[in-house]
Amino acid sequence: VLLESLRTWGALDHKFGYVKGKDSSERRGFARYPGGGLSGKPEFSDPFSVQDVLRSRLWTTLAAGNNYEMQTTMFQPVGGMDQIGKAFAKQLGDAITYNAKVTRIDQDGNGVRVSWQD
Repeated sequence: VLLESLRTWGALDHKFGYVKGKDSSERRGFARYPGGGLSGKPEFSDPFSVQDVLRSRLWTTLAAGNNYEMQTTMFQPVGGMDQIGKAFAKQLGDAITYNAKVTRIDQDGNGVRVSWQD
């Protein structure tokens, strides 16, 4: 049970190795994060060496978020989470086209261009 907990919590593979992959990248961060559009495929990050992890003294603050005083605050807008989208719609007004079929998405270093049909 302890080993299985360690595997899950530590994002280890089936041989208890800390290797490059989805699970470990979800813990330490991706080289390129998952996203939408044409280049939304994530790129997994390389693991740090054991020596680097030990030298960092990471364990001295690793559990800080589990302390009562440091818990993550969870907010929900009055009326539900869709209020966030409604607030954007209120500010953007006619810049939003509803009920349109997206036919193409082009993305580059300068931005995103979306083509659609009414």
